[in-house]
Amino acid sequence: MDLGGYRLEIHFSKRYHPDEARAGGLILSPRDGEFVVVGFDFFVKFHTLRADEGRVEYLGQWECEYKDDVWAPRRRFNGDEYGIRMGSRPSVQRAVVFTVRSEEEWEREYKRKMEL
Repeated sequence: MDLGGYRLEIHFSKRYHPDEARAGGLILSPRDGEFVVVGFDFFVKFHTLRADEGRVEYLGQWECEYKDDVWAPRRRFNGDEYGIRMGSRPSVQRAVVFTVRSEEEWEREYKRKMEL
């Protein structure tokens, strides 16, 4: 699936069984490179739209909660993520990613995305 300027690869955490709840979710992209993922029992990995465009890096990834009419980060992940893993309980995560073509571009994109 292509969304927010990236290709998303989605895998379900467990095989379908008629007596168990299936994985489910919703993925939103409020702007290019930013994703809000809601759901359970699936994994999302981000790729560039074309293989020769570079590699995808994570600027940040947070588990969020809706509190007092505002989306608030509850926990920030440590930075070595290579995708968004939604556990067995419904949750909300936010990720900001960018494409790296060169080290110079990485520095420019990092500074720009820090302003988000």
